[in-house]
Amino acid sequence: MAPLITGDLSNVDISMDVDSPSTTSSSVAAMWHTLVFPRVEESDIALAPPCHIDNLPHELLDMVITFAVEPELTWPVNFYEYNTNTLRAIKDVCHTWRAISLRHPPSVYQHIAVGTPRPKKGQEQPVVLEHRKDWLAEHIQRSAGKPLHVIIQTLSTRIPDSMAPLFAISDRWESAAINCDIHICVDDLDTLKGRLQQLQQLTLCYTSASDTDTFDCAGELDSPLDFRVFQDAPLLTSLELRGPFGPHIITPFFPKNQLKYLSCADTDAFDLFLVLLDQTESLCQLRWTGSWSAVAPNDGDMCESITLPRLTKLALGRVHDAYRSGALAKLHLPALQELDLHEAYNDKESIHSAAKTVELLKSRATVPDALVVRHTPLEYEDGETEEDLPAPPPMPLQYISTTRM
Repeated sequence: MAPLITGDLSNVDISMDVDSPSTTSSSVAAMWHTLVFPRVEESDIALAPPCHIDNLPHELLDMVITFAVEPELTWPVNFYEYNTNTLRAIKDVCHTWRAISLRHPPSVYQHIAVGTPRPKKGQEQPVVLEHRKDWLAEHIQRSAGKPLHVIIQTLSTRIPDSMAPLFAISDRWESAAINCDIHICVDDLDTLKGRLQQLQQLTLCYTSASDTDTFDCAGELDSPLDFRVFQDAPLLTSLELRGPFGPHIITPFFPKNQLKYLSCADTDAFDLFLVLLDQTESLCQLRWTGSWSAVAPNDGDMCESITLPRLTKLALGRVHDAYRSGALAKLHLPALQELDLHEAYNDKESIHSAAKTVELLKSRATVPDALVVRHTPLEYEDGETEEDLPAPPPMPLQYISTTRM
């Protein structure tokens, strides 16, 4: 068992310079003291002998940093917390931790999130541009030679010059999540062509800037766009699309018959099938959640029938909308083994749609009796109980109920 930390903070260096004027070594020490001394109500807990903070094992540092910086890697990113960046503050806890963090950079430096600030009412002002540039430069330097996991979020603007150093090393990107108005940023994104040799996972979120007054995009959103930036990524196997992609707005292109996992959200059936047509021989997992406004009844009438011989897992969000679109009737999934239904049981129509969906897909499976069906329980409204919800229909399959993640 690892020794515990005592209240002895004599090793904390309160004279070291700190990157942010709002974060001092003494305040870090105080926060650290609070974190490592939770109130213990039970008096009979056996405790190990205390040890000096300087004697903690180096492995603990990496663990602390990993947990401490986790919120910085979430999506969407809050770019107003750079000045409280835990990774920058952790090295000011004590001399030993400072030396370790500077000499042996942890893997967290391989995760880089950058974006253009757009504060909400009451939100503090973001850190100045120069500090954000320094933050990016430090991550690039300390992750040298290693694969990168990047998040790029730029709303209602083009990609700023401050992100250029990250684009310059796009040949190291292993995973990327990009949230922008692609019509506006297409020229900047085109610089990635031919450089994404290591990219394996991609999340592409299209957020239109047409409803903002911070950028004059008149005339730029009128014509459809063929988007081919990621078409030649040789290792790309996992793709998540969010937003209204389609021939009337943006048609994205990806390597043919290479994707193994595809997730589409806020996408209508016709646009989904356009992506599926190029992945019929490789796709193993598919997740589809149509938007409330995008999925219309009989939308699938415009879709060609598609067979996905390798697809073993299908996840559907808003099952009622997916079923009434008619698109599921155009999908042939002979190898299907798992079916996940999300937000399935809400009213009588949804119950009916869920049952019909299972019946339809079971009829298309090679081994229908082996098909595993899961559903995600609803989150109850205030005052509502499980008894208030309609009971799910009987499922003629092996049935597993899962909790909401």
